[in-house]
Parts: sequence; C-alpha cells; structure tokens
Amino acid sequence: IQKKLEGMKTGESAFTSALISGMLHFFPKAACNQFGNYLCQRVIEVCSPGELSSVVYAVLSNILDMALNPHGTRAVQTLIEAVAQAWLKNGVLYYELLALVQALDRDAGMLCTNNNGNHVI
Repeated sequence: IQKKLEGMKTGESAFTSALISGMLHFFPKAACNQFGNYLCQRVIEVCSPGELSSVVYAVLSNILDMALNPHGTRAVQTLIEAVAQAWLKNGVLYYELLALVQALDRDAGMLCTNNNGNHVI
C-alpha cells in the first residue's frame, strides 16, 4: 500500500480516499504500531484537506497517547506539519490546527519531559 501511495499527489485518487475512510476508526492504533506508523505518515502526506480534517478529528482523543509513543510520535509530527502547511499555503484547516494545538497544550509539561513527546513539541 505504501508503494502505491508513493507516487500519488495530494487528493488525487479514489484509492486514497477509500483507504483513509477505511482507516479512520483504527488510525491512532495503526500510528502507534512499529510498521503501521509508516503507512499512516504516507497516508497523511497524500490526504486532501477534507481528508486531513477527518484524520485530525479521528485522532484528537488519542493524540497524547500517540505523541508519547515511540512510533506514534512520528505520525503526530507528520500530521501537524501537513495541517500547518495546508493552512499556510491554502488558508484551510485553521480550526483543525487549533484543535491539535489545544489538545496537546493541555499536557505540554508531560510532552516536554518525555523523549517522544518532546519531538512533537
């Protein structure tokens, strides 16, 4: 699946849309998996803004666990970067970026002192 996603551009494929839709309910768990985090990162990179919004809201309740996890932290970093870029380049996903920052802000002290969470901060 990762190989198939490699050559794709943002929001260009029905395959990508179907994959994201199917992954939303287990995205946080996959992001914390030793191998699943690579797929999650690749998926985030090819999401359209609407799909990216769906991913954000699917992971918000688990964002701290993901950020503290050695594998999940990479997916969180990729997600924050993708949402921030969408906002900076296209003026979209402002509320999603704000939601991510607020969710992480609640536990900023814990994130700062954790080896994995520190990378998210």
